[in-house]
Amino acid sequence: MEIVQCSRVEGIHYKLIPGQTRFAVGYTDYEDFVSMPDWLEQGGYQGSEIRFLDLEDNTVWVPFEKRRNVLYGNALLSEGKLWFLRGDFNAGTVTLIAFRPGDRPEEIHSIPVSEVNLYNLQILPDPVHIVSQSDELRCYYPEAFRIPLEPNETAEIIDGDTVWCSAWMEEGVEEGRLTESYRYYETTVAKDRRGNVLSRQTGDLNLFYDGVWRLS
Repeated sequence: MEIVQCSRVEGIHYKLIPGQTRFAVGYTDYEDFVSMPDWLEQGGYQGSEIRFLDLEDNTVWVPFEKRRNVLYGNALLSEGKLWFLRGDFNAGTVTLIAFRPGDRPEEIHSIPVSEVNLYNLQILPDPVHIVSQSDELRCYYPEAFRIPLEPNETAEIIDGDTVWCSAWMEEGVEEGRLTESYRYYETTVAKDRRGNVLSRQTGDLNLFYDGVWRLS
């Protein structure tokens, strides 16, 4: 068995970024944004690093060194750049970063922490949007809007004026118990920016390694 050693070997788990086969992302810690207020009340958080592994040459890229009370969100590849969120709770900001390996990271847009919902704060494709999700989808960048979400819905893509959501469904549950006719499946719901349902169909919407969204 051949084992290829990366440029930095430190026990970090990397996961392939959806829609391509070249870059994977890893973190030195998996704390999320919504937990930061509790950390700050307890004296602060050690901080984390986001790292990117280039599978073409096995180089590990670290855009920023670790700093106390700073952590990072999910990553996407768009327009030939790696995009991610940085939460800097020293400065009280959430910043969208674009990074092309080998170049300096670009700070694209910053929002005060006080103006965002930290629950499920993330970026969606494509183009890149900054959103949070709970009982509603709130979009902060590049435009501000919000729409209600059902408890089983999660927004996956914002494409122009259409928000594509996945919604899990269960059938065959009686009085809290599963029957022999039980069925679990995914549906895809398209909504406009006012929250009106444009379409609803059975199918799981996923971005595959070749950059194609498929309904399966």
